[in-house]
Amino acid sequence: MANTIPPCSCFPAESLTHITSFLDPVSLCSLAQANRKLYEHVSDDNTWRRAFISQFLGVSPEDALNEAKALTFRLTEKTWKIEFVRRHIIRGLWSRSKYTVISHRPFYVPISVIHVMADYALLTASTQYGVVARSFPFRNNKVLKGYLYATGIPPGLGNGLPNINFMPNISACVLASDGTTAKVLWGRQDGSVVAVFHPRTMSGTQAPAHILASSARQEHEGAVLDGTWAANGEAFVTAGSDGHVKVWTITPFRCAWTSERHLFGLEIDAILKVAEDLDNGIVVAASRRGDVVLWSGLDASLGAADVPSHNVQRLCIPVHTFPIPDVDSDSVPQPMEISALFLQVSSPTKLSILAYYRNVSRFYRCSVDFLSKQADVKAFGDAASGNIRCIQPAFSNNPAEASFILAGTQLGKISIYDWGTTLLSDLVPASRHVDVFPDAHVTNLAMNPFVIVAGSSRGTIMVLDILTLETLGSFTAPMNHDVRQIELAGDVLVASVGSKVLAWSAGHFSSGGKNPTKMKGKGKHGGHGKWFKQAQLRNDIAEASDLVEGTPLQCSLGAEREQLMQLHALGLSEREAVEYALMLSRDEELARLGSGGGEHVRQEGVFDAEESSRSQSESSPSSPSSSSIRQYSPPPLRHSTSVSSTGSRGHRIPLLASPTSSNVKVQVSPRFYSEPRVAGGLLGSPPDSATMSSQESRSLPSRSSALGPITAPSKQREKRSAWSKPLPGVGLSPRTNWKVEANEDLELRFALEQSLAEAQSCEKDMVGT
Repeated sequence: MANTIPPCSCFPAESLTHITSFLDPVSLCSLAQANRKLYEHVSDDNTWRRAFISQFLGVSPEDALNEAKALTFRLTEKTWKIEFVRRHIIRGLWSRSKYTVISHRPFYVPISVIHVMADYALLTASTQYGVVARSFPFRNNKVLKGYLYATGIPPGLGNGLPNINFMPNISACVLASDGTTAKVLWGRQDGSVVAVFHPRTMSGTQAPAHILASSARQEHEGAVLDGTWAANGEAFVTAGSDGHVKVWTITPFRCAWTSERHLFGLEIDAILKVAEDLDNGIVVAASRRGDVVLWSGLDASLGAADVPSHNVQRLCIPVHTFPIPDVDSDSVPQPMEISALFLQVSSPTKLSILAYYRNVSRFYRCSVDFLSKQADVKAFGDAASGNIRCIQPAFSNNPAEASFILAGTQLGKISIYDWGTTLLSDLVPASRHVDVFPDAHVTNLAMNPFVIVAGSSRGTIMVLDILTLETLGSFTAPMNHDVRQIELAGDVLVASVGSKVLAWSAGHFSSGGKNPTKMKGKGKHGGHGKWFKQAQLRNDIAEASDLVEGTPLQCSLGAEREQLMQLHALGLSEREAVEYALMLSRDEELARLGSGGGEHVRQEGVFDAEESSRSQSESSPSSPSSSSIRQYSPPPLRHSTSVSSTGSRGHRIPLLASPTSSNVKVQVSPRFYSEPRVAGGLLGSPPDSATMSSQESRSLPSRSSALGPITAPSKQREKRSAWSKPLPGVGLSPRTNWKVEANEDLELRFALEQSLAEAQSCEKDMVGT
């Protein structure tokens, strides 16, 4: 029998590439074992590249690569085959992992900062008490005895309670690690700085820590508001409320450089945020008023000698340089307070600064040129997505990779912006959007080359694929608190929510030693005694009771998101939209009153008296003196038992009841006034002075004439409303000549005057008899 050629071997290379682009790595490896031609096709790295682009970027082999979808791509391997296989495995681990979330509590105080060390050890800091706890979330929540204090006392002493040697005057804390050595930077309210180094901190050793404290001559004159460790680990930078920025060296421990005081006019402008690139001699800071200050020319070595002041160049970018979003003209302008500051050095003479301010829907890129000392400011944002709540940059100096920015908004969206865009528009829009939380804000973001992790204001954490933006998993904290910080270490996720830490591993966790569950001996399972476990149990019960009995906060952000998008499409602000809605509501109400006809019956005052029909036939007609009563033309009234007629406008006009001679009190039921629903002149408001004067010239009808029908005044007063002026930016014609009936107060006045006339008539009848 002759050898038959498989049909697929006859396909052109382009068609075969199109077919294999829809196969996963397992199917491709299986296809390579079919025959030699397919083996050669699968062995080509371009086949794996087209399959990767088709499945992760959604681009077919015939189409060109979409730059917006490839914006977040980072090549982590040397070949496309290894890259495709690795991402396929990692996506399966994050989406199909069966491991549960570990709820970990290092101490019972709000968590300020967390840091993941080697072997997945955790450092947890609290600025309220000034302590740092050491724990292993993946080893039965083991918490080591003793805390790293800021008082200079060695850790491991006492019973491990955080309220023994706490420091209530801590204003800033920065955590870092160098291998197994924990590094803690403390900033105090009095301006002093303390650096704590503890080697082999996770081994449970009781050895004292190496503590470096600043001298009174070199410390800040106000509270330390921010700090950061240098990338080389040999220095750190602090910022204070005194308007100074200081650079500190570890060996020897000293303040090597202090900036000049930043002023706003004659007042001291505090420095809130600071960023550094000491390898290139650059320090950037942001003040409370919103100014961005740049210093360059710092010595990278920062030796024992002070940095010469003439070598340092200063450049200030004032806050008015940044395009401020449009605000309401009636609102008081608020100062732009800085929230985040990042630095990217692209070349020895150029750098970019990312500045993000609170309660705005945009962030800014400041491109600085050292040679010309000029700064170009570019705004990024989207007003329809709401104000930005958190920022996470991904800078890259590789020309083959693009830099991008992740922004989490108050409407639960994540927006991706191209950092290196060259668009000439005033506001650069986002390249991609994804809705993550329909009922919460995005409070924190973290990412690696494979996934994006977002935290919400309700304690929910979502994991997204960084290329496809598909949801791979979600975790919910047992409390409705903001997710303050998220740390990613490989396939391990650690997040702080309130006073708890949520830990989760995508793969199987291996501690590298004995199984912690089989360790025996006193104190092997945890660093605290029974009191700690009892307190943790009571706290868990209290939180569970709050979740069961209390009603969680429900934020209807979906409707708010839709409303903001519609207003943004119409070009209206919220105030203009409210005025427009009130104008339409008032228009509909007036149209309903004008076209109601006989179906619309007014509810007016009613006279209730006993034997009204008998008193009407027995009483003799008499007219009260018109001089004792204020004269005006009364509006129509309706009696509960009288026969009604029809007025000129189609309303029912009842007949008045005759006065009675009985000594029965006459009760007047006032008209029911509904709450106002529209702006402008309210229905039932009293007439103006001109109308009252014209009405007072008329005389009060006599008693005999009061028995007949009384028609309502036909001429109505024309009122000009605030709605006659058209709204700014809305193409609507002004509405004029609106006729509003304003006789409700006249009806009540007439009822009271008529009651007084009846009383006087009864008194005269009694005197005559």
